[in-house]
Amino acid sequence: MKIDPREWTPQELERITRRFTQELNKCGLIGPGVNVPAPGHRHKRTGNAWMMDEFRPANPTDSSTRAPA
Repeated sequence: MKIDPREWTPQELERITRRFTQELNKCGLIGPGVNVPAPGHRHKRTGNAWMMDEFRPANPTDSSTRAPA
């Protein structure tokens, strides 16, 4: 998926990123052992956090998503 982040508000980018993550997860196309897509450099930190926020609850038994003890 390729979009120009300058054309979207931060709120829209969050919705796009979260939905994209949900769809990748449904198809088994995202995960530490499969693929770790990353948003563009402009929103990398927040984009990665949004992706993890979506992936973690959908994959509660994946040990790579647990916070360190």
